[in-house]
Amino acid sequence: MNPPKLFTFAMTGLGLAVALTGCAPAGTDGGSGGSSSGSGGSSTGSGGSGSGGSISSSGGATGSGGVSSGGSTGSGGASSGGSTGSGGASSGGSTGSGGASSGGSTGSGGAAGRGGGSVGGSTGSGGRSGGGGGSGSGGTAGSTFTLTSPDHLDGAKFGPMYTCAAMNGTFGAGVNPELNWSGVPAGTMSFAMTFIDTTIGETMAMGQHWAIWNIPATVAQFPKGTKTLTGTLMNARQNGAFLTPCAQSLKNNMDDEYEFTIYALSAATLSVSGTSVANALTALKAVTPLGTAKLRGHAGLKGM
Repeated sequence: MNPPKLFTFAMTGLGLAVALTGCAPAGTDGGSGGSSSGSGGSSTGSGGSGSGGSISSSGGATGSGGVSSGGSTGSGGASSGGSTGSGGASSGGSTGSGGASSGGSTGSGGAAGRGGGSVGGSTGSGGRSGGGGGSGSGGTAGSTFTLTSPDHLDGAKFGPMYTCAAMNGTFGAGVNPELNWSGVPAGTMSFAMTFIDTTIGETMAMGQHWAIWNIPATVAQFPKGTKTLTGTLMNARQNGAFLTPCAQSLKNNMDDEYEFTIYALSAATLSVSGTSVANALTALKAVTPLGTAKLRGHAGLKGM
């Protein structure tokens, strides 16, 4: 007895469907994404959704591989190395203590898992720690042009030996303190120095106590009690012997203020017309010193 045609047709269709299902490639079941790129240790699986993730059978029902285990984001879709690898951001990736580090290489993680279901991404290898840059050496601070004396502190009252009080207020008595200078500006060819009663003022004759110029650049001291220029000072010029503090009257019963000033000059000689302190001051105002330094003090009536 021949089977009914309708039954034969149904069986034929079922066989065709089975044949089609068996021909699907093995790679179709999984996401092609198992491979993740660990760019710096933070990678995302490119196959988050499998390419065969929604293959339906010809009969309309979802096939056994219709949604593969890797079709949605599989356990290898975001690989264990796809998240930031333990060495993904290496400790050397941050700036070294002395400069930018060379470290922080990209992790190798994120190997693709076949079929989407396998655990794909391997943990990225740790970045190499960058060597710290060496710190720069600091610059050396320049020295300051300074005028000092072992016989007198800046701003203090002059001792009696260095005023006319040395002979009970006799005008012209007493000697100069030792004067030393250091931190000379580069290019200095000579020095000049003045001693002024700044309470009276440098424009007044009574305020102009002393001036010396053409001191060689090799000299760094004016000795205590110098009356005559000899030795290394023999070619220098001065207006006369040093005149010590010896005020004849006081303003508001206050001590007079005095000031030594040394000038570092770029010429070996200073052109002074005459030999007075006023002449020296005029010549000094006509040039631009490389530097100046001061030493101050005060004294009472007749140096007392």
